[in-house]
Formats: sequence, C-alpha cells, structure tokens
Amino acid sequence: MFKYREILNKRREYLVGNKNNSKNIIEYFNKESVSILEELNKVIYENEYLKYVGNIVVIKELYGKLLILSKSYKMYGTQKFNDKNTLKIIVDGLNLFAKYYYNKSLKEHTNWWQWEIGIPLILNNIFSLLYDEIDFKIIEENLNTTIYFQPDPRYSGNNPVAIHPSGTPFRLSSGGNRTDTVKISFLRGVILSNENEIIEALEALQDVWEYIDNSEKTDGFYKDGSFIQHGSIAYAGGYGEVLLTGIAEIFYLLKDSSFAKYIKGQNRLYDIIFNSFAPFFFNGRFSDMLSGRGIVRENNDAGVIGHRILNDILLIAGIFQEDKRKDVEDFVANEIEKYGKKEYLKEERSPFMYEILSELLKGDIEEKKYTSQVVVCNRMNRIVKRTQNYAIGIAMHSYNVGNYETMNGENIRGWYTGDGAYYLYDEDREVDRDYWRNLDMYYIPGTTEIKLDMEGVDAQRNIETSFINNKIVGGVSLGEYGLGIMKFTNWNETLKSRKSWYFLKGKIVFIEDHFESNREFYTTLFNRKYSALPKILINDVELLDKSMTKKVKSIIVDNWKINFIKDEEINIEIENKKEHYFVKIWKSVFKKCDDEKFIWELISLKDKEKDDYKLLLKENEYILETDSHIFKVDWESSGVCALKDKKENLYRKLKIE
Repeated sequence: MFKYREILNKRREYLVGNKNNSKNIIEYFNKESVSILEELNKVIYENEYLKYVGNIVVIKELYGKLLILSKSYKMYGTQKFNDKNTLKIIVDGLNLFAKYYYNKSLKEHTNWWQWEIGIPLILNNIFSLLYDEIDFKIIEENLNTTIYFQPDPRYSGNNPVAIHPSGTPFRLSSGGNRTDTVKISFLRGVILSNENEIIEALEALQDVWEYIDNSEKTDGFYKDGSFIQHGSIAYAGGYGEVLLTGIAEIFYLLKDSSFAKYIKGQNRLYDIIFNSFAPFFFNGRFSDMLSGRGIVRENNDAGVIGHRILNDILLIAGIFQEDKRKDVEDFVANEIEKYGKKEYLKEERSPFMYEILSELLKGDIEEKKYTSQVVVCNRMNRIVKRTQNYAIGIAMHSYNVGNYETMNGENIRGWYTGDGAYYLYDEDREVDRDYWRNLDMYYIPGTTEIKLDMEGVDAQRNIETSFINNKIVGGVSLGEYGLGIMKFTNWNETLKSRKSWYFLKGKIVFIEDHFESNREFYTTLFNRKYSALPKILINDVELLDKSMTKKVKSIIVDNWKINFIKDEEINIEIENKKEHYFVKIWKSVFKKCDDEKFIWELISLKDKEKDDYKLLLKENEYILETDSHIFKVDWESSGVCALKDKKENLYRKLKIE
C-alpha cells in the first residue's frame, strides 16, 4: 500500500485540478494533446525516435510532451480523460525513451541540466499522476535512473558520468537549482516511500533563503534585495522564479504534514518577497533586467514571468501568520488588478491555480496606488524607480556582476543588455510581448557602444570568462529620488566612459562623459515597440518621415519626451515589423571624446509634477540640485555618490573602496 497517499493526492490536484476546471484550460489541453499525439505516434511507432538519439534537449522536450498527455489523461473534462489509448501511448513512450534516451548506460552530454534536473522533474510529475495506473516496475526503473544522475539534493554533478563532476569537494547546488534538486528528491521519496530521502531533501531546502553574507558563496539572496545565480548574474526573474516555484509546491504539499518540522527559517521569505521581488513589478509585469538569458525565450516576456512569480508568491503566502499572509495576498491581488483580472485568468494554464486565483479575485478589489520610490540593489548592480505611471530600471555590470549571459544557444545577441541599459514599463502591456525577440539588439536603450559587427561574437564578461575590472558602480536612494553611477568599460575594452543617472520627479537625467575610444561609437536613447504608429513630435513639429537625421532640442513619442540640454544631432528610424512598429532614436556623432558631455532627459508626460534643477559640472565632481535635494558625484578614486534631502535633512552616501 502506498505510504504517502495524501501527499501524492495533493500533487495530483496541483497538476490537474479537480472537477471544476475552467473551459479555457480544458480547451488548451485538448488542443495540445491532439498535436502531441500526432507527433508521438510517429516517434514511438514509426521509428522516428532514432533521429533524436543523442539530442538531449529534444529528448527532454519529448518527456515534457508525455507529461502534457498525462495531464490530459487525468484532467477531468478533457477529451482524453481516462482514455486507455492515450495511457498506452504514454507507457509505450516511457519504455521506449528509457531504452534509448535516458538510462544508466549513458553518459551526460550537451547540458548537465536535462540529465540531472529537467528529465527527473518531469518523470516525478508523470508518476505522481499515473502511480495507480502503470506497472510499478516502470516507475522503479525510471526513478532509479534519476537517482543515478541526481542522487543527493545538496549537490550537482554528483554522478560517475557527469559533464561537470563535483569531485572534491562536492559541488553544492544553489538558488533555483537547489530547490529543483530538493523537489526531485522529495517527490521521488514520496513515490518510492523512502522516508530518509524525503527528510534529507527537506533539510537541504532552507539554504535557499539564507542571506549570503560571506565571500565564499555568491548565489542566492542578499539583504539589499539582490539575487544572484550562476555566480554573477542578476536572476530573480529566472532562477529566482524557479526557486519560488519549488518552495511554493513543497510548502503546499507539506501543509499539515508531519514532515513540515524538517523545514526551518521559512519566515524569512516574507522579507525576501517584499525586498527582492515586489519592487520590480509594474502592473503585474516583472522587469526583464532580472531575467538573464531567459528574456529571448518564446512566450517569456515580462508579463508571463510576472504571472508565474505572482502565482508562486500566492501559494507561499499560506505559510505565514494571518497579518503577513494578508499582506502577501493583498500584494498579489493588487498586481493582478493592475494587470487586468480577466486577462490574467484567461492566460492561466494551471487548473489548480485558476481555482485559487478565482477565490482571491472574486468581488471588487480596491486598487492601491504605487508609492513613488527608487530601490537600489548594489550587489547585483540594479536600480529601479517606480511611480504610478511607469517603472524604469538600470542594468549595470562590474568586477563581480556580469554584463550578460548566453548559454545553450540562448541570448547569443544579448551583448549590451547590462551596459547601463534602461528597462522602461508603462501602461502599454503590448510593448512587452515578444519585445526582445524582435528588437534590434545593437540598439539597447541607454547604452553607448562601438559600431561593430557583433554577429557570432561571445562578448560575455562574467564569472565564466573574466569580469570588467570596475568597482565604481552603484547608487543611493531617498524615497522617490535616486542617484546611480558607473565607470563603464565595454566588453572588449575599446570604449570607456562615465555614466550617471539622476532620478527626479517626472524625469530621469542621463549624463555621460570622459569617452575614451579611437573607434566610432553611438548612444541609443530610445527603442520602443508600439502596436500602432505613435505620434512623434520633433521640436514640437510632427514627424512625417520614417527616418530622419538632424539637430534637435526635443523629441516626443507618445507619453515620453526626450529633452537635450543643447541641440544635438539625432537619428530617428521607424521600423514596421509584422503588426507592430519600433521607434529607434540614437546619437552617433560626437565631438572631441575627452571633453564631450552628453546630457539628456527622459521625461514622463503622464507625471504632473516635474523637478527643475541646476547643474554644476567640474572635472571630477558633478552637483545637481533641485528645490528639495542635492545630488553629488565624486569621480575621484574613492568613487563617491551622495544624495541629500534638504528639507528633511536626510543623507545617503555610497563610498566604493
């Protein structure tokens, strides 16, 4: 008799819901199962499996399709519910794949993740659904293979044929990977009735919410709100989301279970939710500057990532006491309300979460306005300002934060995404959809780059290669005011400059100078997607051409104004791509590099209040002053930036040693 039936039943409910599944979700699985059955019939019964032998990426995807079929088979209301032919195809697929694709006679190749994490996670889910309906020998054979490749939740590369063997000492799994390895061992222990494996897994979980406070570890959460994965990449929207998913699923399964006692310190997650995730949301969308190489994945834009994180946080809320639980639930409900309840539920694909969300969102929700604020996370070199009308983030890199990451063929053109790029969000949700898959990646807003053919170039400067040796990067904030600085060096060290950002009411001031390069370079001011051609004003005169180069003082595009301190020669190009437009604005003509100061403003026309300011720019000292605040940058070797509230006599200072 299965020992942990209650946990397994909850896992099934999580995967396929109950008898109240929504029509949209049932239709989605009906549609998916038709195309998957057509494909798998060829793979399994017409010998097409042979062409995928050795392609572990496609093999993992084929296992994923078996899981979708398993969900369709167990989901009440679908066309394949309890369909014996569908079950036969799933079982035949498992047997065939175990023989040719995934077994203990094989060696890891291509990417360790599919072998140690990707496929084991899928197999656990399939067997959680079909435990009572397939021969236990099939379950044992497959799970023994996952034990071979991933035996211990604490470590990765801990098998005889690992691509990256742990060796001595063992290679600790961390962050999102740790929650995955824990989830693999925990659910495998449940399915195989192995109490020791369950306990070992749960005791390994709490490492993921322990703050990093020493130089030996890099991956995980920091008290300033930063989250790092892969040693040097800001990754709350990627591996951080995976981490939350694993935690949420395990907590749900453990509720009221005797195994819950093996998890300790989980209350720290309350602060992590509000420090490392909440500030980076705008209207239900989560900033792409924290999603690493995942930004270019299909159907993985800011709204999709935000949706997943909000679901995770809502499920985690159940561990908190009443007041804290309500805080978390109110946060989730408010973000969904800003996104649009109907649209959010329409996009939901989990029948289990659909029911929970429907309960949370029933009735009227009083939408809470954002408090205007600037949040600085210096450990991951990120700054974000959010108001009721927009959010803007700055992504930088340094001696311990990478400029970008490319891996497994993903994000191969992400060269400039961490070079002081700004990430802008307003009320237009359509801007985000497939933005990074259609953007001209040579023109990332806010960046200054060398004119160069980058196709096929690996420009990574991170822990896997070598960092740019720059410690002068960071920022400070006081409420809705903020200041950021960066001594910029590009990927191949042929361009240097000094960048600073001043976050005021209604505007951001960009200052860049001390350009050092003997090559032609350019600064991208704007590159934004629109579903309809926006009205563009050049010096208050409407632009009627699709491209233009001239000296201008101001440019207005929809709700945004770019303003220059003096007339600047600027390029504008409007590109029509399928059913949308990209408006690209850049400056490519600079004067003498050693004394040129490029100063411009990005102004929100939706914000009623806007600060005026005075600028005093010396060789190594910048002072910007408004009626209420003083911003100071000292570019000497100490690398100081400071911000003072004159009225409240508050002071913030960042000194870089």
